[in-house]
Amino acid sequence: MLKREEVERIKEKYPKGTPIRLYSMEGEHTVPPGSRGVVDHVDDIGQIHMKWENGSSLALNVEEDRFDIITQQDEISEKKEQEFIDRINEILGKTDFLLLNTSCNTENTSYAAETLLAMHQAFEEVYGEGYVDESYGMVMMPAVVKGTESGIKALALVT
Repeated sequence: MLKREEVERIKEKYPKGTPIRLYSMEGEHTVPPGSRGVVDHVDDIGQIHMKWENGSSLALNVEEDRFDIITQQDEISEKKEQEFIDRINEILGKTDFLLLNTSCNTENTSYAAETLLAMHQAFEEVYGEGYVDESYGMVMMPAVVKGTESGIKALALVT
């Protein structure tokens, strides 16, 4: 059981409206990992009562459950990542994969180069530049990868 001072610290750290991302909830499966929610209130024993995106109101136990506050930077990064994924999906929807495979693994790499360029341009449009620094956390970027054993080359999104 938490001491009164610990409960007060929890109440200060997680005021009403604080956005939370769940990683795991001990013994519960109605709120899956990755779920988002907002704090409704912290009770007198230190449980964090939530309003989860799936409609659940299960409380978090700070001693057993794993979760984090979603920061404003996290929100920005997630929106950019989703925008980039949407743009890549548009490009892939128009891609001839047989031609792409051939282009990656022959001397005529023009189709692969055009596809990679389109992906890179989408990256620049979303992130505003051709590179990102560590403040973005992990991001997906278009790249050419080569199998170490097979030598086969392919376009990929890497994180």
